Amino acid sequence: MNNLRVMYRGLPRDMDPGRAFPAGVFLIEHESEGYMLLDTGYSQDIFRSGVRGFLYNKVTPTRVTAEDEIPAQLARDGIDVGQIRRVVLSHLHPDHIGGVKFFPESEIIMSADAYEVLGNARVRDLVFPALVPSWLAQNASVMPVQSLVQDPDTGLVGHDVFGDGSLLLVRLPGHAAGQVGAYIPGRLLIATDASWGNDLLPYSAQLRLPTRLIQRDYETYKETATLVQGVVDRGIPVYFSHGQYDRRELL
Repeated sequence: MNNLRVMYRGLPRDMDPGRAFPAGVFLIEHESEGYMLLDTGYSQDIFRSGVRGFLYNKVTPTRVTAEDEIPAQLARDGIDVGQIRRVVLSHLHPDHIGGVKFFPESEIIMSADAYEVLGNARVRDLVFPALVPSWLAQNASVMPVQSLVQDPDTGLVGHDVFGDGSLLLVRLPGHAAGQVGAYIPGRLLIATDASWGNDLLPYSAQLRLPTRLIQRDYETYKETATLVQGVVDRGIPVYFSHGQYDRRELL
């Protein structure tokens, strides 16, 4: 359980400060390209990640069982990990990359900035070597910078992953190196860790110092929050990786 008042300044008095943050994974099914995952959640390896994992769990107490890991979640929907053709890693923090080890046969997609950090991570980057499979760097597909397009309505910039305009992997910098989200034009934005929740997005410029230090670039984080707020203002549904939603199907 996290205390929001330790994380933010100026929250409404009637907002409950206690909050658990789920590690969201998003399953996308394309009519001809099959299944794609956005992120992979935690795995139990977070408890076997040495000093970094120990300190991480002190700051961010984590609970994950075998039934919480992504293979078990998929199995409950009748889906085998081998059916996942693509896995997009929005960024490389433990709660997003933890389950990537289960997908050695899938195409693993990440941004160029995330790929660069993969082999040259600082402690602040929160990339845990114990969570990075030996095959990941060699097998990763890097989003081509030269092919990025801008959505004219929202200003979001991204890669047309299926080549048919149905879904853009959009840049959401600030929180982590090379962070991306998924945008279905005019219909839905998965904004990953651009905020920790829909109700917290308006307070993105009011992070307390310890929470600011978690961000790779706080000024850019605030700019991204403003961009995402613009999507909200257009009436397009926005979802976050750590938001709490009462339905499993978002679209």
